[in-house]
Amino acid sequence: INAPVLANDFANVLQLNFEAQTDYSLSQKAMRGIPPVIARFTYEDHKFEIFGQPLPVEKQYAFRHMQIEYKLLQENDEFFRQQIIALKLKGLSTEEAFAKLLSIKGDPYEGLLLHK
Repeated sequence: INAPVLANDFANVLQLNFEAQTDYSLSQKAMRGIPPVIARFTYEDHKFEIFGQPLPVEKQYAFRHMQIEYKLLQENDEFFRQQIIALKLKGLSTEEAFAKLLSIKGDPYEGLLLHK
């Protein structure tokens, strides 16, 4: 797989489809050796982030985070879920909110992947 070519193709598709949206930004930075493409924008007062890596979906960091977050939400009560929402409304990312509530130290993105 030619990862840089795939990343550039994905970035071009994102640019063509979302660059007119409010607060649009696109980043491509090396992340743990795998180049992700991240587009962020606002649409009808909702913030969106589109994250893609040249990997099968189940191996992408965003997907793995979602699986862990879903499991944690299932294992905890409604109060926990409301605390996550409150932290996100204060500006924390989903991973940062989970890390704060679970007392995960260091990088919240890596810490969440290691959380058992």
